[in-house]
Amino acid sequence: MDQARLAVKANLDQYDSSDLARSSTWQRLQANPQTAILTGHTIDTAGDPVELYHPAFSAFLQNLKSPDRPDAETNDKFLNYRSNSLWSPLEDINHASMTLEDLGVLIGETFPGIKKSDKAFESAITEEGGACCIAIQARHGFGPNGEDPLVLAALAYAKYWTSRKVKGVFDTSCCPTLIVVAAGPWVCVFGGIFLAQPVVQRFTDMIQVSHNPSRPDDLGQLVRLFHSISIATQALRSFYLDSNYSRLDPSTRPFPYCTSYLDHDGHKVDYKYIKRLGSGGKPSTSQVFLAKALDSSNPKPIVVKFVERYNGQAHRLLAEQDLAPQLLYDGTTHSDGQIGSDYYMIVMDFVNGIRFDQLPPKLLSKEVTNSIEKALQTLHDADLVFGDLRPLNVMVLRDATGTPTNAQLVNFEWCGKHQEGRYPLRISRSFDWVSGVSWGGVMDKGHDIEMMKKLFSM
Repeated sequence: MDQARLAVKANLDQYDSSDLARSSTWQRLQANPQTAILTGHTIDTAGDPVELYHPAFSAFLQNLKSPDRPDAETNDKFLNYRSNSLWSPLEDINHASMTLEDLGVLIGETFPGIKKSDKAFESAITEEGGACCIAIQARHGFGPNGEDPLVLAALAYAKYWTSRKVKGVFDTSCCPTLIVVAAGPWVCVFGGIFLAQPVVQRFTDMIQVSHNPSRPDDLGQLVRLFHSISIATQALRSFYLDSNYSRLDPSTRPFPYCTSYLDHDGHKVDYKYIKRLGSGGKPSTSQVFLAKALDSSNPKPIVVKFVERYNGQAHRLLAEQDLAPQLLYDGTTHSDGQIGSDYYMIVMDFVNGIRFDQLPPKLLSKEVTNSIEKALQTLHDADLVFGDLRPLNVMVLRDATGTPTNAQLVNFEWCGKHQEGRYPLRISRSFDWVSGVSWGGVMDKGHDIEMMKKLFSM
């Protein structure tokens, strides 16, 4: 177990299990961002998107949105489910046991029994060398007078994976686990991974499992939900059963599961991650990685990034004129390029340069400014707006003597059509944007011009 994970374990072990779910204890547990469970309750405790770290999570999120109907057997299993048991008063362990057993039937799992974790919740775990699925029954429900389902999921996950019995698995994998939390007629699903710290994130809203006359169409969605949970749990079981942990490379643990892409000729290119890039290397703020292509004919450093949107047209347009790195793979153009429900993989050549804000002012040459102006003009001629001309998105290339030769733009996530495209709903508040750039605002070429003036005046 590495030092970062040991610190998390030590932080957890100093508290009694029966007190962990209390609000005051949880706040103390989370006080240090370096040992906290990353749940996203605060900006300091947001982690990487867990769907990037195991295909079972990615498939789960895609299955939830699938228009395909589950088969008749799956439908019958759900329709025969006695949802009234979820309404039972949770006064003793037997009521919690009934609810967890019912969840097991719906998920297609036979839980080995109920582990009385603490006063706040009961849990049952299905494991095959590692926790495939953790089912949790909140004893006091959700809400102001009950428990936070995210806290319950985070605690159950972290306590399980810091236990000694799974040490071999823990040291060589990201420990993916699906977590289902139930209280009364409500169910919520989470995914957990363990990188340097545990990361637990919500996959679904709190979903009403009992009959709701106002939303009769929910029945089909509920069948799909439990069918998707079952598929994901089976995939995780296969992962833990098939993995030979003595042969796994622990250095791959902190990186996403995608390790190959298709080149322009349709050939598979494998790669290996080296390190995280950008935004100080902090999770949640950067899903950009330096990797090495393992192509025997052309081994080279590459950049792999995972994005919610991307303008490959703009990237290719500039790459043709050496104003952007060569785009090697654009997941937005592939039918199977989506990861989970929200992300696409982008692969490009690595640019061995420095960020614009790292360039000493005295070295800001005409070649650099001219290339930036040319890049924007090329986009504007195509009726495109770059949108995010911050220093971190401009790389300055230098020759063997260290003299700057030109600049390249490296981030096309925001790029959109003039007067049609819109800025993201999440824009950094720490940067002094020019007038007109706002959350969800309409993009305009004039914003690029003003941002360029600001860039050159830095």
